[in-house]
Amino acid sequence: MKDVFIEKIVERKNGPFELFIKIMSVLSFLTVAALLNSITFVLRVNFLGITIALTLGLAYLTYRLIRSVDSEFEYAITNDEFTIDRIVAKTKRKRIFSASCKDFTLSAAVDSEHYVKALAGEVALFDYSSRSGISPLWFFCIRQKNINKIIIMDFDPRFVEVFRRYNPRKVHYTAETESNE
Repeated sequence: MKDVFIEKIVERKNGPFELFIKIMSVLSFLTVAALLNSITFVLRVNFLGITIALTLGLAYLTYRLIRSVDSEFEYAITNDEFTIDRIVAKTKRKRIFSASCKDFTLSAAVDSEHYVKALAGEVALFDYSSRSGISPLWFFCIRQKNINKIIIMDFDPRFVEVFRRYNPRKVHYTAETESNE
């Protein structure tokens, strides 16, 4: 059997919650910076150097917080091992999912009836898609550590073919899914 290695990086589109975090971070920074710098004038004490240093430190922390909201997901498959890594601010990488394709109990398009049936039971739902609304979504079910999980990801026919190669009975794939891309 031929070795397989495929990877794909998708950038997650920020939703309303992420936008809220960014706006509140900037507003909080501006409020705290104004309060810090007004202490010098209200108390008539020369803390100007300290307040400027604290303001610059807070500005850096605010920048880091805003950048940490931006994330990407990297899907990678090596032979039958499928992994998903979260990349935060294009610098930090953390493995958030890893499993063998042979352990998938179901794999299909999100807009199929299989997805509705999979949601009927007690499951933990993990959305690792780009949230772009452009590309079709794919899901698979797996049981790990006595928890039924549904993983949602962006559709890529290369991954689906590998899923089918290692677990053909559990992959429900039709040509319409590919034509949506």
